[in-house]
Amino acid sequence: MGKTAEIIGPQIHERSKFRLSWGKDDMARAIYAVRDGVMGTAKASKIFRVPRSTLQTLAKRTHLTPLEAAQKDAGSGKAFSYSCRCGSKFNHLRNYKYHVSHQCGVVFRCPVCGKNFTRKFSMKQHLQMIHGSTIIMD
Repeated sequence: MGKTAEIIGPQIHERSKFRLSWGKDDMARAIYAVRDGVMGTAKASKIFRVPRSTLQTLAKRTHLTPLEAAQKDAGSGKAFSYSCRCGSKFNHLRNYKYHVSHQCGVVFRCPVCGKNFTRKFSMKQHLQMIHGSTIIMD
């Protein structure tokens, strides 16, 4: 009567430790096919054996010819603009400033118990509330 459904278990795909490589001419032909509307990125990536996400990225670069786009790397190529003395690196100034002020910056230590604070006000408040001290810290 009807067809019996096959139960297929989950497929486990192991990630390769090596970067994939493909021919630049295959990528250029795939870009031509996608830009001309002959086929979509999924079909072109299977036919020309190139990564789909890379093909999508390179096909969007319409200011380049397909041959030029195929020669370019698809990575972001961003370099870190800000680096801290502790070795941390940041692309945005606001993240660097936050890191310096909260994680790697000046530490205010309680003179009584040695507890560390990131803000001078917090240390003064701690001194008054916990130790009952009226020491004026400059």
